[in-house]
Amino acid sequence: MRFLYFSFLLLLNFTLSAQEKNPTAVFSIVESMPRFPGCENQGLAADAVKQCSEKKMLGFVYENISYPEEAKSTGVEGTVVIRFVIQEDGSIAEAQIAKEIGGGCGAEALRIVELMNEKGVKWIPGMQDGEPVRVYFNLPVKYKLEKEPPPPPPYFIAGVDTIYTEFEEAPIYGTEEGALQKYMENLPYPQSVDSCLAGSMVVQFFISKKGEIKIGDIYDYGDLGFDFQFEAIQHLNATNLKWQAAKRGGLPVSCYIPLRMTFKPKTEKCQTIADNYDLAYIAAAEAETLYTDQKIEEAIAKWTASLTLLPGNAEVLLLRGQAYLEVNQNEKACSDLQAAKKIIPLAAWVEQLLPMICK
Repeated sequence: MRFLYFSFLLLLNFTLSAQEKNPTAVFSIVESMPRFPGCENQGLAADAVKQCSEKKMLGFVYENISYPEEAKSTGVEGTVVIRFVIQEDGSIAEAQIAKEIGGGCGAEALRIVELMNEKGVKWIPGMQDGEPVRVYFNLPVKYKLEKEPPPPPPYFIAGVDTIYTEFEEAPIYGTEEGALQKYMENLPYPQSVDSCLAGSMVVQFFISKKGEIKIGDIYDYGDLGFDFQFEAIQHLNATNLKWQAAKRGGLPVSCYIPLRMTFKPKTEKCQTIADNYDLAYIAAAEAETLYTDQKIEEAIAKWTASLTLLPGNAEVLLLRGQAYLEVNQNEKACSDLQAAKKIIPLAAWVEQLLPMICK
């Protein structure tokens, strides 16, 4: 993104007018030079007052000026100089463009100087022999376009692996359409678990250019535990060398991808739990759509309904907690995010927020 950088120098001509007693004379230098207002009666030394007034003037210009579109589109950069007179009453007169660079930059800088009068800004006038006098002032405004930073590379390095985050063709499992979905539908429920637990986890895993896989992070949102995590790893490891690598520029590349793995009990006694999971998942999906449409309160209601059906789901707690932050309900946001933190690691930015919202 291009933006404007301003540099202001207080340039003065040092030729003293010979007509010192002429009330219409305009001085270039006087005993006490004019200053932008706002730094009076603060008990500052002379140098400090000068610096303070320069900052005040810079702030006024910065808040009001813009980089003309014509100049941006044609790449115009450089320094405009506006010359004007500061009257005995502190008003601006005879403002004109002393140096132009084109692209509308001079006109915009001139507009800002004239805006001082429109907004009622009164300078502290220049003084000569104890009386206010008219003084010339030169204001340079530097326009500079900052080039857009280069985009981040579409990969990162992990050990000896170059892992791509952007690719034209995603990795493909198997040789038939829908093979991965069918395989995931056959995810076995741990035989060692005699319970009606239902939930999902997201596994981040690495796929090499040869279709080899390595398991990365596991986010056990349902807090299902070790037996379920082990089953997920075993099931995913069985896909090793059955992947077609992602492609970028027509060539195979290594990448990381996330995969959601869902466990639902299949016994008759657990049918209600399995059905509730499906309903909770539908409610959560509807909530995300509402949130995207900026219907925050309605989204929160849907996530709450989801958590009623599937209590303690860290994924839904995280989403609802962030939504509570949007509507400044920090106490509820804190409760949700702290509950999620007990189940999965939080993103760094969320961790940094916790001390501020959990007061």
